[in-house]
Amino acid sequence: MTKVFGAVTIGQAPRPDITGDILAILGSGYRVVERGALDGMTGEEIARLKPLPGDDVLVTRLADGRIVQLAERKITPLVQQKVKNLFDQGIKVVVLLCTGHFPGFKANGVVLRPQKLLNDAAATLGRGKLAGVLCPTPEHIPQIKRQWSVVLGVEPLVRAASPYLGAAGAEQAAFELKEAGVEWVVLDCIAYTLEMKTRVQEITGSEVLLPRSLAAESIKRLMDSSLRSE
Repeated sequence: MTKVFGAVTIGQAPRPDITGDILAILGSGYRVVERGALDGMTGEEIARLKPLPGDDVLVTRLADGRIVQLAERKITPLVQQKVKNLFDQGIKVVVLLCTGHFPGFKANGVVLRPQKLLNDAAATLGRGKLAGVLCPTPEHIPQIKRQWSVVLGVEPLVRAASPYLGAAGAEQAAFELKEAGVEWVVLDCIAYTLEMKTRVQEITGSEVLLPRSLAAESIKRLMDSSLRSE
C-alpha cells in the first residue's frame, strides 16, 4: 500500500529539490502531493508579500528558479489555505517545507512544522552548549540569533550560507563554526540538502541537524504507526 502525505512550500510547487531527499530517506512505498503558497500568483502579487522593516524574513524559490524573500506574517494565511486544501482531499499528514515559526494550524490531521522538529531535537542535544547555526542570508542573522537564544538559553554562533549554492557554498561558514569550537550545528532552512549536511559534518566533526531529515523521520513514524493501528 502506498502511503501518501502532503507537502506545502511557501514558494511554488513542486519542489523536487526538497521532496527528493525526503522520499529517498523514506524509501519505497511513499508518495507526496505538493502545494505551494505562491502557486498561480503573478510577480506583482508576490512582490506585495516582501518583508518590511521589523518583519521576520523567509526565503524561497519560485518555479522559474528565482529566489525571493517573504514576510512570514504575510505568507502564513496562504500556507494555512494550502494545508487545508490537502486535508480536504483526505490527506492526513502534511509537512511544511519551511522552517518558519508558523502557528499551530487548525487542521483535520497532523501538520509537521520543521522548526518545532528542530527545537525538539535541539533539546536532546543539550541546552547551554555552544551551537552553530547556518541560515540562508545575512539578513536572517539577527532574527535567527534571537529565536535560537530563546530555544537554547544561550546565543548561538550564526553564519549565513545560501542553501542554493550546493555543498561548497557552506564550507567557509562551516570552517568558521569549527574554529569557534561549536558542539553541534543546526542547518536552519528546509532547502539545505543531505549533501550539505554531510559536508558540514565532515568539516566541523559535530552533530548536524537537518530539517528535511527530521521531517522524513517524523513522516515515517506517524504513517507507520497509523497503519499499525488500523
